[in-house]
Amino acid sequence: MSSSTTKKKPSLYARKLLDKLRTLHSNASLESRQTLANWMVFNRKKAEGMAEGMLLAITNSTTADTATTADGQPSPLSPEDPSSSPPRLMLLLRILHQVFIEGKGGDSDTFQKSAQLRSILADVALIPLLQALANSTTTAAATAATDESAREMYHAQVKEMIELWKEYSVFDGPTVWEGYKKAWGRAVLDAAAAANTNNKKGEEESNDAVMADVSLVGQTD
Repeated sequence: MSSSTTKKKPSLYARKLLDKLRTLHSNASLESRQTLANWMVFNRKKAEGMAEGMLLAITNSTTADTATTADGQPSPLSPEDPSSSPPRLMLLLRILHQVFIEGKGGDSDTFQKSAQLRSILADVALIPLLQALANSTTTAAATAATDESAREMYHAQVKEMIELWKEYSVFDGPTVWEGYKKAWGRAVLDAAAAANTNNKKGEEESNDAVMADVSLVGQTD
């Protein structure tokens, strides 16, 4: 196999983050999410590796057929969950959220020292995660009526987190925060538009199949 087709191995801290994420169920407790967030903040000097790992986790959660382990081998993120699912993506966002607000409740020194980590994680992974979450929840709701309430719940939680980022001044100024808020709004609209297009295409294909069956019946008569 040529070097041009060889898949690049993730960096050390990307692999470490993927390993830790794989141990978490999608419904991981707040304590478990806080523990991982604390580890990320403690290793904030490895922010680029953390961001790389988070981006790989997002990709794994949206492309089940190509999900990989920390060593780059095919595998779902967790043996307990489907790797492609809104709950998995929500877990990733909740972990990012925990990192973003870490130290804001009392340890202001930790919060200040984590500014670069927050910035790099957001720059690299936040918008792809918001887009993936909007697409995943909208697709799930379109294919199962019971998922509509789950979609509404997830979207409400995303909005709540976004508002907390503003309240806690998580990013460098309100303009940056506004950009992420708008990115979520666009992601939701784009996902809805794509779902409508797919629904119309499905209806047209179904109608074409019905007409073909009718035509066959007419020929046999």
